[in-house]
Amino acid sequence: MRRVFSLSIVVLLLLNAADFAVTWFLCQDTGDVYEANPVAAWWLQCFGWLGLAGFKAALVLAVVGIAVLLIRHRPRAAWVVLGLGCAAAMFAVLAGARLAYSAEDRGRELADVTDDEVVASRLEDEVVRGHNYRAVLLNESERLGAGKTTLAESVKRLGETDKASDPVWLARMRFCFGPMNREQCLAINLVETTLTQYRDRRLSPLLVRRMFRDLREICGQSLALLPDAPALSDTLRAEARRAANRRGMATPSDRPRPNM
Repeated sequence: MRRVFSLSIVVLLLLNAADFAVTWFLCQDTGDVYEANPVAAWWLQCFGWLGLAGFKAALVLAVVGIAVLLIRHRPRAAWVVLGLGCAAAMFAVLAGARLAYSAEDRGRELADVTDDEVVASRLEDEVVRGHNYRAVLLNESERLGAGKTTLAESVKRLGETDKASDPVWLARMRFCFGPMNREQCLAINLVETTLTQYRDRRLSPLLVRRMFRDLREICGQSLALLPDAPALSDTLRAEARRAANRRGMATPSDRPRPNM
């Protein structure tokens, strides 16, 4: 009986030590957890962690002292005191462990939410950049078709948009237009959009000649490398063929393919 009683006291001491360790971990690691016991919280606020440790040690000693006094005359009452002490300490440890697990889950959820917010913000920025680029592109195309600006001026204004410097967007344009630099890609995009915008409206032949003259000045020999893609307008493809003929070169679709 005495051995069991002594083991019960050891269990009570271990449970209270675990309670103190869990409390310290939660308060230090999460920052949004506090001591639920108002008396213990006062000791922690006034005397720090050493004060809280002394308070809990005093409680354990009081429970053990009461149990030792009762074990001789009222053994059942002594066991009840120890049982209640162990149960209270066990409840505190389990509650702290649950809070620690919940705090870890909240940390993961907050991290996921933060990642989602970052992705959403990037997508929103991409949409805004694309909208601004499209608006400037259409506006400059209208001005080109109306003869209110030159291709070089429109390329300069289009190049001031954020998307015009986006490496991904430039890579897509080079995939469509061939090995062009940034200014050449923007010029071809402007000309193609202008021809598309004025598909149902007649463009002045003088404006078309001037636009293609500016395009030749910007692209130079690279214009002959413009792929003969079906997505391009017939007028632009014809101009690429003429440039290739002037340079004595064949367009990519006309070049003989090597035997495999």
